Amino acid sequence: MMRLLLVAAAALLLPNVVAFSRAVSCDLEHEYSCGFQCIPLEFLCDNVRDCHNGLDEESCEYLHSCPIGDFMCRTGECVSSHFKCNGLAECSDGSD
Repeated sequence: MMRLLLVAAAALLLPNVVAFSRAVSCDLEHEYSCGFQCIPLEFLCDNVRDCHNGLDEESCEYLHSCPIGDFMCRTGECVSSHFKCNGLAECSDGSD
């Protein structure tokens, strides 16, 4: 009986493990691969952790840093990350 329960549990969990273990294929000309997700290249080193694993903010050289929760425009300006990709340009260069 215990073995049957273990087999049933494994059958339920296996599809999730297999799906999670598949790396995604990103368009490297326009996207950055976080391993299991793709983000736009513009999201690299913007002071906002877009990758679940934080890879998009590792090895970045910032001239300064923005407060936690803020997005760093390409110009170095800081705006709230809530305004990122909202269709309005809060950054003077429109990089949000």
